[in-house]
Order: sequence, then structure tokens, then C-alpha cells
Amino acid sequence: ALTGVLGLVADLVSAPREVAGLIDLALGETAQRFVVRADAMAAVIAAAGEVPGLVGFIPLMATDQVNDPQSPPTIVGGHPAASLIHSDPSS
Repeated sequence: ALTGVLGLVADLVSAPREVAGLIDLALGETAQRFVVRADAMAAVIAAAGEVPGLVGFIPLMATDQVNDPQSPPTIVGGHPAASLIHSDPSS
């Protein structure tokens, strides 16, 4: 295993059953990208080298690094999408 790779987005988040389909739709192909600790991103990409097919990496950022926290994406019902999903903060 590569140090710094936490797993696939789809495996790291969960949502209540009633909104899970909407979250899946919102994530789209992003659900199949690997979440990598930001400080390990360059090393992971270098170690991965040329991988056949489509492989994507997303850096894990602290919540204070997210752009425009005053205007989070919303879904049906006007709830911020981020308030409906959960992940294990110990990852």
C-alpha cells in the first residue's frame, strides 16, 4: 500500500439512505478517485507512474482550506450537501 492513500471517495463517505442516490449523482466519477493526504500527493503520483486506464487522485484538505465555505453546494431541500455525508475523521 502507498503511504498517504486513504481509499476511494465512495468507500470513505456515507450518507443517509434517503439522500444516498443524490450524493452518488453529485459525486459522479469523483466517487472512484483515490483520496490522498495532501502532503503525500507528489510521492503517490510518482509511485503510481503510468497506470493504464483512468486513475484519479484528490488531495485531502483541512476544512479551513476549502474554497468559499460561505456558499457550500446544496441539494434538494436546501441542505448543504456536506452536512448530509459522513466520513471517519480518524482516516
